[in-house]
Amino acid sequence: MVFTGFVKDMIRLYEAIDICVLPSVKEGLPMAILEAMGYGICVVATPVGELKHIIRSNENGILLDRASPKSISSAVDQLVRHPEKMKEIGCRARLTVYPEYLSETMACRYQQLYANLICSRRDGS
Repeated sequence: MVFTGFVKDMIRLYEAIDICVLPSVKEGLPMAILEAMGYGICVVATPVGELKHIIRSNENGILLDRASPKSISSAVDQLVRHPEKMKEIGCRARLTVYPEYLSETMACRYQQLYANLICSRRDGS
């Protein structure tokens, strides 16, 4: 385990990661998880925020009911013991993210949302 502190070149870091763990109790849509999935990294996370709609447990990631040290270590241990499963989940994670969550795709969605909001205010809705 390595604690790097601030990292400027995330691509090199993602190339070195096998598993990304996010044991949060509250999140919206964590960009770090989308980035990890985009790099084909297997994600172990709790079903918080939008993750419960994006990650299908044992298909494109692992969702834990709760983030206890025991449940996290058990999930990570299973993935380490079965690297083919970890790789398969990582590949499906990448397919989940592309093209749905590319920054360009999301930027277009935000532009459309803002345009719709502006138009609805003009119409008095």
